[in-house]
Amino acid sequence: MAKYSLAKYTLTVKIPQSVASLFGTSVITLGGSNSYTGSISVEHNANLWEVVGDATGSHVFNRNDDKTGNIDVQINQLSDKVRQLKTLINVYRSSQTIEDGLTLEIHDSLGNTICTAEDCMPQKTPNQTFENTAQMQTWRFVCGEITIY
Repeated sequence: MAKYSLAKYTLTVKIPQSVASLFGTSVITLGGSNSYTGSISVEHNANLWEVVGDATGSHVFNRNDDKTGNIDVQINQLSDKVRQLKTLINVYRSSQTIEDGLTLEIHDSLGNTICTAEDCMPQKTPNQTFENTAQMQTWRFVCGEITIY
């Protein structure tokens, strides 16, 4: 699993037109310094290679081209981005016809793209905890195809 600090990296959530018309914007950017964010984690669901051996000592490698996976974003509940993410999920929940996924991109501080995820959906609103101090929340996006550069 790759893990990136949101102080040095940004996550761009590109919203498809069918959702943006209801949501009000076509991009949400998370991260950068002073952004109340923690980290971004990227993980594929399957191993690329598996090996199977037998009692004779022979083996075979099996390749799996599954590129699906998850992107988890930790963000402090004080951030205005939490409100935007809640609204985004509510737009998806309220429509039975929206099927277009999001595109997520992770960029380093020089603007280089280090990860692209296509056809992503927000999994759910994370647990909302209200205490004396602001809490971190982990927002999960399930993705149809993740490419890490």
